[in-house]
Amino acid sequence: MRHAEQAALAYYWADDPIDLDWPERSKRFARYLGEVFVRSFEGSWMWIDVDRRGSNEPVVREPATPAYLEVELHVGGAMTERTGEKWARLFNYSLEDYEAWVAAGRLSPEDWFEYRVEHGR
Repeated sequence: MRHAEQAALAYYWADDPIDLDWPERSKRFARYLGEVFVRSFEGSWMWIDVDRRGSNEPVVREPATPAYLEVELHVGGAMTERTGEKWARLFNYSLEDYEAWVAAGRLSPEDWFEYRVEHGR
C-alpha cells in the first residue's frame, strides 16, 4: 500500500503544475485501492450517492466495516496528507475489523453490529 501511495504522490506532485493526465491516473489509483480492499476483505464494489447530492461514486462495501470505503476520497486525502502512509493505515484498520469479524464467525451485518456493541468494538 505504501508503494502505491508513494507512486500516486510522485505523479500528483510532479514538476508539471498542470498534469492533464492526473484525473485519469487518479481514477486508476482509486480502482487499485478499492480492488485491494475488495480482494483482501471480501468486499464488493458499489456505486452509491454517499453524500446525497445526486451523483453516484464508486465505494467498497466491506462486511466487517460499518462504513463504505470511498476510494476517490481517500486518493484525494492521500494527496493532501502527503505522508505516504494513509492507505496503509486504512488497510490496517480494515484488517483489524476483518480479523475480528472472521473470528466472530462472519456474522451478518445486523448481528455484527450487535456483536460490536456488546463487545465494545
